[in-house]
Amino acid sequence: MILPPEFIDTIDPETRDSFLEHLILSATGLEQYDGDLSADREKLLKALRRGDYFVEHADGDEEQTFGLISRDRAMELGFELNPD
Repeated sequence: MILPPEFIDTIDPETRDSFLEHLILSATGLEQYDGDLSADREKLLKALRRGDYFVEHADGDEEQTFGLISRDRAMELGFELNPD
């Protein structure tokens, strides 16, 4: 399921940074991140709010998983997105 851009603003600000870090690490496939995580969190937050990227959510049998998907890839897969 693709979550709407405003989803990111429903997360408690105290936990949003760690959630964004999780998304960045998931997207890179790395356990540790050598970049400027603080700056990249802000860039990702802006991209999510603009709708350039979306949070993808899967509810598995034992755990929930979250990842990133670009607007273009989501449209290729047939997800209906807000055209804005």
